[in-house]
Amino acid sequence: MSKKKNPQVKKETSGRQNTPSTVVLPALIPVNNFWIRVAIIALTGLAFYYNSFRNQTALDDEPVITKNDFVKEGFGGIDSIFSNDAFFCFYRSLGVQNQLAGGRYRPLSIATFAIEWEFFGDDPYVRHVVNVLLYILSVVLLLYTLEFFLFKNLARGPDLAFLCAFLFLIHPIHTEVVANTKSRDEILSFLFLVLTLLFVLRFFDTRKIKWIIFGMIGYFCALLSKEWGITMIFLIPVALFVFRKADLTSVAFQSLPYVGVAIMFLLIRKQIVAGFGKEETELLNNPYILADASEKMGTKLFVLLKYMGLLFFPYPLSSDYNFETIPYRGMGDLFVIFSILLHVGALILAIKLLIKRHPLSFAILFYLGHLALVSNFFFPIGATMGERLIYHSSFGFVMIVAYLLLEGVNRICKKRIQVILCLAPCILLLIPSFLIVTERNRNWYNDMALFTHDVKVVPNSAWMNGNAGRQFIVRSDSSKTETEKIKNLDTSLVYLQRAVKVHPGFVNAWFYMGSAYFRKDKIDSSEYCWNEARKYFPNHPQFRVQFDPILSSHYVKLAETLVKENKYKEAIPFLQRALKYSPGDAEMWYNLGGLAYSVQDTKLAYEAWSNTVRLNPNHEKARSGLSALPKPQ
Repeated sequence: MSKKKNPQVKKETSGRQNTPSTVVLPALIPVNNFWIRVAIIALTGLAFYYNSFRNQTALDDEPVITKNDFVKEGFGGIDSIFSNDAFFCFYRSLGVQNQLAGGRYRPLSIATFAIEWEFFGDDPYVRHVVNVLLYILSVVLLLYTLEFFLFKNLARGPDLAFLCAFLFLIHPIHTEVVANTKSRDEILSFLFLVLTLLFVLRFFDTRKIKWIIFGMIGYFCALLSKEWGITMIFLIPVALFVFRKADLTSVAFQSLPYVGVAIMFLLIRKQIVAGFGKEETELLNNPYILADASEKMGTKLFVLLKYMGLLFFPYPLSSDYNFETIPYRGMGDLFVIFSILLHVGALILAIKLLIKRHPLSFAILFYLGHLALVSNFFFPIGATMGERLIYHSSFGFVMIVAYLLLEGVNRICKKRIQVILCLAPCILLLIPSFLIVTERNRNWYNDMALFTHDVKVVPNSAWMNGNAGRQFIVRSDSSKTETEKIKNLDTSLVYLQRAVKVHPGFVNAWFYMGSAYFRKDKIDSSEYCWNEARKYFPNHPQFRVQFDPILSSHYVKLAETLVKENKYKEAIPFLQRALKYSPGDAEMWYNLGGLAYSVQDTKLAYEAWSNTVRLNPNHEKARSGLSALPKPQ
């Protein structure tokens, strides 16, 4: 875009400059008008993600949105959203403390869900549309920032800006972030980081105080969206040093306000999620808990390589990479050694290029900086890896690819060939990326579609097998025939048995398995499964609310059947088993006392009626029965 077509940019970049003049080469992308480029970005983004509009809820949408009491309060819940952990309502419903080390404080995206709930209620269509629009907006903002500010002094700045933005837009690894509405925190975080960078550069170019104020606000919003924004503490100085050739004193001075914002955010976060620092002992939230020191380090290094592999070849994709999707690897593993050489080499190269103020240093550090945050090296993130977690780093990746492409193109003399080679990646990647993204959007339709698909991609994942098993139970409830119902339940049990084989302490998998057996009228098997879960989570509210009443009612019915046949002695054990799950039922204790009295077991009768009176002191029949019994010696 020429300066005549963008007078605002001309006006604000005409101020004090510390950057040397740069020879600007003719553009290779045959679209010079900025707004046409914006239209290309917007239309491509809509084409890629339009079919996600019809999706429902999936994965963490329930605990973060649809079962979040604060979100459902609309405007009235926003204050509580900003003063509590993101999963506070979910943990409260389970009667537990935080299950993820370090807590999760991402109030800004959750507040946007509350606002939507205020106006539209529980409407997943609105949430998906907003997610796609925010994603497109963030890429348009990225294009604008790169073309007119970050890359404005580079020889192929407009070309590099468009290639970066377009490759970022169409990368299939972003599907989880866009199609799973809960991941709006990633989109907002990146959007506000780009906005922050824009304001930082505008202040440098114009020295207008308003831009530093806007920059601080933007940066605070980025941190409130997700903690990944902390990387800007070192990326802002790098950007000024590399792209504005600023001296170190100027870099330090202009970075100080953002350091202050980061410190303020960390203090607020500590105050709100304080006390959540203990190590998580649940394997699904701490996947390295069974690994030795070599395996912990080796597997984390291998995961870095896995991330890079997904950036180069994002297929097939999965919503889960947890235990045992990625087997532990020791430090002697060849892939681990290669990962060390690759990432250490990249860091060394970035430092060398930074000294030379080379643009690639910013790209490499952007990639490595955000990668470090999700690597589990510095603090546990509660997962081995995740596609949404590489979202920010992917910008550094596409910038490296785009820059190297243009550098190679510049070595060719014929401009026609230059143009073809410059456009080739966009054209060649467009169709396969579109096919992957649109198909993946359909996988994200709901939990049923997601889990039953992804379990085929990661068949060794305990978590994925457990959730796939649950979905087949849900499917069995809507089966039209008994044969279809049993088939779905049997499929469910296959997945659930695989889940507890991989992770015997997987409480939810035991819950689901017990429910599947219950639907097959195999109550003994249900009881076994639910009691296995009880070993690991004895105070889970599901026992009190659902499972224990089911078991108690079952054994009461068996006892009642025997009583009708005058088989009092045989009925007693079933009533005792029922009381194991309903120990606070005074009337059941009274009935047990009556059965015991009928078979002349006075000791058991006295014990049963004593419990009746303890639970209900006004129970006259139990008091009368006790008075007629001798007190056991």
